Order: sequence, then C-alpha cells, then structure tokens
Amino acid sequence: MVEKAQMNTIEAIIASLLILSSLYFFMSFQNPQISQESNELEEQLRDYGISILNAMDTQYGLNHSSITFLQKTLGNWSEDERINLKNRIEELLPENVKFDVILIFESNNGIKAVEVIDGGSPHDFVIVEKSIWLKDEMVKNPLVIGGEEVRNLNGDYYNVILLRMVMWYA
Repeated sequence: MVEKAQMNTIEAIIASLLILSSLYFFMSFQNPQISQESNELEEQLRDYGISILNAMDTQYGLNHSSITFLQKTLGNWSEDERINLKNRIEELLPENVKFDVILIFESNNGIKAVEVIDGGSPHDFVIVEKSIWLKDEMVKNPLVIGGEEVRNLNGDYYNVILLRMVMWYA
C-alpha cells in the first residue's frame, strides 16, 4: 500500500511539473503578429522623425550661403524661436504623435542637454537626431539655450548642436 502511495505522489509531481512547464512555454511565447505590428509602428515613427528633421534642415536658397530653418531657429534662440520650432514640428507630424525636443551642445561648463519642448511622458518611444552646424555669421552672440551659453569654437563654425527628438504615439 505504501509503495502505491509513493508511486501516486511521484506521478502527481511529474504531472504538475509537466503542467507548469507547458504553462511557462505558452506564457513566454510572443505572438509574432503583435511583434511585427510594434516594429512597423516604430519604423513609421522613425520615418516621420527623420523626414521632418531633414525637411527642416533643407537650405532655403540654392547658394551655399543660404541657411536652413533649423540653423536660423537655433542660431537666434529665444522663447519665440522655441514656439516657432514646436509649431513647425506639430504641423508636420500627425496629431496622434507626441514629442519632446532636447538640444545637446558644448557650453563653457561642459556638455549640456536641455529639454526645450516637453510633450509629456513618453512610452514606447523612438529617438531621432540631427546635428546642426552653426557658422559664426548665423548666430546671435552670445547664444544662450536654457540658461547655458553655447561655446564658440573661434573659427569658421560657432558650434554643433545635436537636436534630439523623442517621439511616441499618444
């Protein structure tokens, strides 16, 4: 009788292990359809961001002395230019896409990252970046962003500002 009870106990343990392992297998399995849709949405967001930054970094004229919208905006940075940048991005993005803009540059106090547009709390976000080269003649002197003075390189170029845009679906 004792041997039969021990056998039943061993069978019960093996059965429970099989059930638990099959549950783990099914719970850890991710539906490839969901994963594919998620990747497509991320790629779509990335395409929006890259297209917008490239469009805003296109020269206004055909000659080499013409400047881009981003060079003009960042070179004359003020609250009005911040609002102008925010409005331009909102015009180009679909309404269901939210965004933050962070400017990264070298100041006299080291490398600074200043969030200039806050669109809320990002989730499932995509980041796109664009380097903006500023020449001396494009910049009001001194150039101050978020209370930090952008360092002048004392050459043909004033400095490089990295514009980072964080985007997500609302």
